[in-house]
Amino acid sequence: IYVFAPNTYTSTTSEDSEQDTASFLDEKKEEYPSVSEKNPEVQKPAMKQPDTTPFPPQKGRFLITLSAKNHSVENIDAILVTVRSAAGYAPNHGWIAFITAPRTHDLISLQSHDKPQIISDMFVPKGHYTQLRFTLSSVVVIKDGAAQHTIMPVYISYFPMKFSVELNQTSAILLNIFPHESIRETSEGDFIFAPVM
Repeated sequence: IYVFAPNTYTSTTSEDSEQDTASFLDEKKEEYPSVSEKNPEVQKPAMKQPDTTPFPPQKGRFLITLSAKNHSVENIDAILVTVRSAAGYAPNHGWIAFITAPRTHDLISLQSHDKPQIISDMFVPKGHYTQLRFTLSSVVVIKDGAAQHTIMPVYISYFPMKFSVELNQTSAILLNIFPHESIRETSEGDFIFAPVM
C-alpha cells in the first residue's frame, strides 16, 4: 500500500478510457457469455482527467487508485471482483463513505495497464484517517471461458493505514493487489479468493 502526499497526484487520460462502459460490456459478453448476468457493471480500467469542481466547505478531494501486480495466473482468463462499498475511519468523524455504488473490476485485465485505475474520487471531510474498509459483494473467476464456483471466506476487509485529507487539496492513495497470491484452486476445482495487498 502506497500513500501519496497531498497535491502530488496527477492523472492522464489513456486511449483505453475513450471506450465507454457499454462497449466494454459488449466486448466482455463476447469473450465470456456468462459474465454479463453475474457482473452487470464491469468497469474498464482507465484514468480520467481531474475534476475542476470547487471544493465543498471543510472538505478535500480524495482518490483511491488500484493497481494489480503483473504476475502470471495460470489458465485464468479473468478475476471479476465486485466492490460494493468502501469507507475510511477518521477518529473525529467516524466512518466516511468512499465508494457508495457497486463496481466490478477485472484484476487480470488490470495487470496489463501501465496506469492504476481510479476506483474512488470523492470530496470527504478533512482530517486524519486510520483505516480503510472494503466490502465485496462477489468474485467470479473465469477459466477456459466459463465462470467457476468461487468462495470468499471474508466479504469485509479492514486495512490499518494512516493518511490525511487536507482542506481544499487533493490527496490519493495507491493500493497494489497481487492476483496470483489472492486466488487459490482447490482439489475439487473450486476457487478461493482472499485479497493479498
